[in-house]
Amino acid sequence: MLGLIPIITYVTYLVTVRPRVFDVARLDSPASTTSSLGSCYICKRFARFLNKCIFSRSALVRSVTLFSINFGRYNSLIYRNLCTVCKLFNWSIHDYISGRVCLSQRFFAAYYKSRLSVGESTTVSFMSELLKLRDNYLYFSGDFHLDQVDIATLIDYVATSTV
Repeated sequence: MLGLIPIITYVTYLVTVRPRVFDVARLDSPASTTSSLGSCYICKRFARFLNKCIFSRSALVRSVTLFSINFGRYNSLIYRNLCTVCKLFNWSIHDYISGRVCLSQRFFAAYYKSRLSVGESTTVSFMSELLKLRDNYLYFSGDFHLDQVDIATLIDYVATSTV
Protein backbone atom coordinates (compact mmCIF):
# COMPACT_ATOMS: atom_id res chain seq x y z
CA MET A 1 0.00 0.00 0.00
CA LEU A 2 2.82 2.43 0.78
CA GLY A 3 4.23 1.87 -2.71
CA LEU A 4 1.06 3.29 -4.30
CA ILE A 5 1.32 6.68 -2.58
CA PRO A 6 4.31 7.90 -4.67
CA ILE A 7 2.65 6.59 -7.84
CA ILE A 8 -0.65 8.33 -7.04
CA THR A 9 1.22 11.53 -6.18
CA TYR A 10 3.18 11.41 -9.45
CA VAL A 11 0.09 10.65 -11.56
CA THR A 12 -1.79 13.47 -9.83
CA TYR A 13 1.14 15.78 -10.59
CA LEU A 14 1.09 14.75 -14.25
CA VAL A 15 -2.63 15.35 -14.53
CA THR A 16 -3.01 18.55 -12.54
CA VAL A 17 0.25 20.50 -12.38
CA ARG A 18 2.54 19.54 -15.26
CA PRO A 19 2.72 22.02 -18.18
CA ARG A 20 0.00 21.66 -20.76
CA VAL A 21 0.92 19.06 -23.37
CA PHE A 22 -2.48 18.55 -25.00
CA ASP A 23 -4.72 21.52 -24.41
CA VAL A 24 -8.08 21.29 -26.19
CA ALA A 25 -8.98 24.78 -24.96
CA ARG A 26 -6.30 26.32 -27.18
CA LEU A 27 -7.69 24.76 -30.35
CA ASP A 28 -10.41 27.37 -30.70
CA SER A 29 -8.09 30.32 -30.23
CA PRO A 30 -7.71 32.71 -33.18
CA ALA A 31 -4.03 31.76 -33.55
CA SER A 32 -4.93 28.11 -34.05
CA THR A 33 -4.45 26.64 -37.51
CA THR A 34 -6.90 23.82 -36.81
CA SER A 35 -10.26 24.10 -38.52
CA SER A 36 -13.35 24.27 -36.35
CA LEU A 37 -14.53 20.83 -37.50
CA GLY A 38 -11.05 19.48 -36.80
CA SER A 39 -11.19 20.82 -33.27
CA CYS A 40 -14.68 19.28 -32.90
CA TYR A 41 -13.17 15.92 -33.85
CA ILE A 42 -10.42 16.27 -31.24
CA CYS A 43 -12.97 17.34 -28.63
CA LYS A 44 -15.11 14.31 -29.48
CA ARG A 45 -12.12 12.01 -28.98
CA PHE A 46 -11.23 13.71 -25.70
CA ALA A 47 -14.84 13.44 -24.47
CA ARG A 48 -14.88 9.72 -25.18
CA PHE A 49 -11.45 9.20 -23.59
CA LEU A 50 -12.37 11.12 -20.44
CA ASN A 51 -15.64 9.21 -20.19
CA LYS A 52 -13.69 5.95 -20.22
CA CYS A 53 -11.42 7.32 -17.47
CA ILE A 54 -14.32 8.47 -15.28
CA PHE A 55 -16.10 5.13 -15.58
CA SER A 56 -12.96 2.98 -15.63
CA ARG A 57 -12.82 -0.29 -13.69
CA SER A 58 -9.49 0.86 -12.26
CA ALA A 59 -9.95 2.74 -9.01
CA LEU A 60 -6.64 4.56 -9.56
CA VAL A 61 -7.66 5.91 -12.97
CA ARG A 62 -11.10 6.93 -11.68
CA SER A 63 -9.75 8.65 -8.57
CA VAL A 64 -7.02 10.59 -10.39
CA THR A 65 -9.47 11.72 -13.07
CA LEU A 66 -12.17 12.76 -10.61
CA PHE A 67 -9.59 14.45 -8.35
CA SER A 68 -8.34 16.56 -11.24
CA ILE A 69 -11.92 17.53 -12.12
CA ASN A 70 -13.23 18.18 -8.61
CA PHE A 71 -10.17 19.64 -6.89
CA GLY A 72 -7.64 20.56 -9.58
CA ARG A 73 -10.04 22.84 -11.37
CA TYR A 74 -8.26 25.49 -13.46
CA ASN A 75 -4.81 24.10 -12.61
CA SER A 76 -5.88 20.83 -14.22
CA LEU A 77 -5.53 20.16 -17.92
CA ILE A 78 -8.36 17.64 -17.72
CA TYR A 79 -10.75 20.12 -16.10
CA ARG A 80 -9.95 22.88 -18.59
CA ASN A 81 -10.42 20.50 -21.52
CA LEU A 82 -13.65 19.24 -19.99
CA CYS A 83 -14.94 22.83 -19.75
CA THR A 84 -14.07 23.43 -23.40
CA VAL A 85 -15.73 20.21 -24.55
CA CYS A 86 -18.88 20.87 -22.50
CA LYS A 87 -19.09 24.42 -23.83
CA LEU A 88 -18.62 23.24 -27.43
CA PHE A 89 -21.30 20.54 -27.28
CA ASN A 90 -23.59 22.50 -24.92
CA TRP A 91 -23.37 20.02 -22.03
CA SER A 92 -23.26 20.76 -18.33
CA ILE A 93 -20.19 19.45 -16.49
CA HIS A 94 -22.43 17.77 -13.93
CA ASP A 95 -24.34 15.89 -16.64
CA TYR A 96 -21.08 14.81 -18.26
CA ILE A 97 -19.58 13.48 -15.02
CA SER A 98 -22.86 11.72 -14.23
CA GLY A 99 -22.83 10.01 -17.63
CA ARG A 100 -25.99 11.73 -18.88
CA VAL A 101 -24.57 13.00 -22.16
CA CYS A 102 -24.78 11.28 -25.52
CA LEU A 103 -21.41 10.19 -26.94
CA SER A 104 -22.84 8.20 -29.86
CA GLN A 105 -21.64 8.54 -33.41
CA ARG A 106 -25.16 9.63 -34.42
CA PHE A 107 -25.04 12.60 -32.02
CA PHE A 108 -21.66 13.77 -33.33
CA ALA A 109 -22.67 13.28 -36.98
CA ALA A 110 -25.76 15.44 -36.44
CA TYR A 111 -23.62 18.03 -34.64
CA TYR A 112 -21.13 18.19 -37.53
CA LYS A 113 -23.91 18.45 -40.11
CA SER A 114 -25.50 21.31 -38.20
CA ARG A 115 -22.23 23.26 -38.39
CA LEU A 116 -21.89 22.97 -42.18
CA SER A 117 -22.78 25.87 -44.44
CA VAL A 118 -25.15 25.35 -47.37
CA GLY A 119 -22.21 25.25 -49.79
CA GLU A 120 -20.31 22.74 -47.68
CA SER A 121 -23.41 20.57 -47.30
CA THR A 122 -23.97 20.60 -51.07
CA THR A 123 -20.33 19.68 -51.68
CA VAL A 124 -20.55 16.78 -49.22
CA SER A 125 -23.72 15.48 -50.90
CA PHE A 126 -22.13 15.76 -54.35
CA MET A 127 -18.98 13.98 -53.16
CA SER A 128 -21.10 11.23 -51.62
CA GLU A 129 -22.88 10.69 -54.93
CA LEU A 130 -19.58 10.61 -56.82
CA LEU A 131 -18.19 8.00 -54.43
CA LYS A 132 -21.34 5.91 -54.84
CA LEU A 133 -20.97 6.16 -58.63
CA ARG A 134 -17.32 5.11 -58.41
CA ASP A 135 -18.15 2.12 -56.21
CA ASN A 136 -21.14 1.08 -58.37
CA TYR A 137 -23.74 1.70 -55.66
CA LEU A 138 -25.39 4.39 -57.80
CA TYR A 139 -26.05 4.44 -61.55
CA PHE A 140 -27.14 7.04 -64.08
CA SER A 141 -30.53 6.57 -65.66
CA GLY A 142 -30.89 6.80 -69.40
CA ASP A 143 -28.06 7.07 -71.92
CA PHE A 144 -25.69 9.26 -69.88
CA HIS A 145 -22.50 7.55 -68.75
CA LEU A 146 -19.21 8.52 -67.09
CA ASP A 147 -16.25 6.18 -67.09
CA GLN A 148 -14.12 5.55 -64.00
CA VAL A 149 -11.41 8.01 -65.10
CA ASP A 150 -13.93 10.85 -65.42
CA ILE A 151 -15.43 10.04 -62.03
CA ALA A 152 -11.95 9.91 -60.45
CA THR A 153 -11.14 13.31 -62.00
CA LEU A 154 -14.34 14.81 -60.59
CA ILE A 155 -13.61 13.34 -57.15
CA ASP A 156 -10.08 14.80 -57.20
CA TYR A 157 -11.41 18.20 -58.25
CA VAL A 158 -14.20 18.32 -55.63
CA ALA A 159 -11.94 17.02 -52.87
CA THR A 160 -9.19 19.59 -53.52
CA SER A 161 -11.29 22.65 -54.37
CA THR A 162 -12.46 25.09 -51.74
CA VAL A 163 -16.11 25.76 -51.05
